[in-house]
Amino acid sequence: MTRYGERLRELRAERQLSLREVEEKGGPHKDTMSLAERGVHKPHAQTLGRIAKAFGMSVSELNAELEAANRPEGQVPFDIDQIKQDVIKKTRPGSLSELQKAVEEELERRYSDEDLLVFNEEQLALVEELAPEKLAKFDAYAKAVESANYVRRVLERTAGPQHA
Repeated sequence: MTRYGERLRELRAERQLSLREVEEKGGPHKDTMSLAERGVHKPHAQTLGRIAKAFGMSVSELNAELEAANRPEGQVPFDIDQIKQDVIKKTRPGSLSELQKAVEEELERRYSDEDLLVFNEEQLALVEELAPEKLAKFDAYAKAVESANYVRRVLERTAGPQHA
């Protein structure tokens, strides 16, 4: 069992839900949920949305819980705003394009291609959750899009367009 699957099972247990009850609350089929908890496969964004709904959480809350469980010991969570602040302190960019280039270089330095692929999936899941009609969350939506775009550009440059 992966740590990701273990955390998924822990979250279900915290809510005192059986696999059947998760399914009845709009979550995925109990077999799909069991496979995810055992680490056989990682749920797609749509399935994560259904799990979050059954758990009474937002997709971003569920992703944060699962990301924290899956993050190697000592790895800092992906925070595009913090990365920007670090870059500004170090390089003092003179323009927005210089800042963007410096942030992309910092992403390449800090994270592996595999990490960036995971971050890209998580950011896209957040974008899917924050539909445009939820205007109150527009800032979070914009940040998620911006983060996903940074990650996609870095992936295209380092691993080729097929990974973006």
